[in-house]
Amino acid sequence: MAGNTASSQSATEERPAVNLDGRRVVIVGLGGIGSWLAHLVTTYLASLRGQTIELLLVDGDTFEDRNRERMEIPEMGNKAEVICDALTELHGRRRFYIRPLPEFVDTENVAEIIEENDIVLACVDNHATRKIIGDHCRTLNNMSLISGGNDGVEEGTAGTYGNVQIYRRVDSTDHNPHLSKFHPEIADPNDEVPGPSCADLAATTAPQIVFTNHFAATAMGAAFYGLLSSDVQFDELCFDVLEGRAVPRKF
Repeated sequence: MAGNTASSQSATEERPAVNLDGRRVVIVGLGGIGSWLAHLVTTYLASLRGQTIELLLVDGDTFEDRNRERMEIPEMGNKAEVICDALTELHGRRRFYIRPLPEFVDTENVAEIIEENDIVLACVDNHATRKIIGDHCRTLNNMSLISGGNDGVEEGTAGTYGNVQIYRRVDSTDHNPHLSKFHPEIADPNDEVPGPSCADLAATTAPQIVFTNHFAATAMGAAFYGLLSSDVQFDELCFDVLEGRAVPRKF
C-alpha cells in the first residue's frame, strides 16, 4: 500500500504548463507507426488552447488496400494528404494548422523540411532516412528528434520488437546521443531512400504487426509528452510486445 500511496503522490504533482506557441511539430512517415502517432499527437495538440501550432505531415508514399491489416485508412491516396484531411476534419481549429507534404525526405530536401526549433517525430522504415534526418538535426542549434521503429521490416524477425530514440540539441550542444552513436546499422545503412513501399513490404515474409506499431506509436507519444512537460530520463526505450517488456536505456 505504501508503494501505491507514493505513486499517487507522484501522479498528483503539478507539471509545468506546456508552451508550444509558435512552434512546429514534424511527423516524417505516416505508415504503420506514423499513422497511429499522428492521431495521438493531433489530439494532444488540439487540447493546447490559445496556442499557434503547426503540424507538418511528411510522406511520399500512398495507401493501398492491403495496408488495412495494420492501420486505419480513411481513403486511398498519398498518406500525408489523406491523414491531413482526416485529422483536420476531426481536430482542425483556429491557430492549430495541419499541413501535408507529399514527399520523401532525402539529402536534397531535408534542410527545407526540418528547421530550427522543430520537434521531429521520425517514423520511417529505413536506416538511410534515419541517418539523413539525424545528420541534419546535428547541424541545428536547437531541435528535438524522436525516432521510432520496429523489426517488422526485417526478414526473419518476429515483428514484436521495437525501439524509440531521443536526440536533442540545445544551444548547439547535444543532450542525447546521435541516433547512430550506438547503432552501426544507422551509422552505415545498407538500405536506400525512400526504402521499400508498403506494397513491397507486404509482399515479403517480414511481419508487420499492428500491436507492435501501436505500441511504438504510444511510446513515441509518451516521449513527446515527456520532452514537453519534463525531462525524459532515457535516451532509448527498447520494447517487445510479446514479452511484455520495455527497457529504458541511458547512455
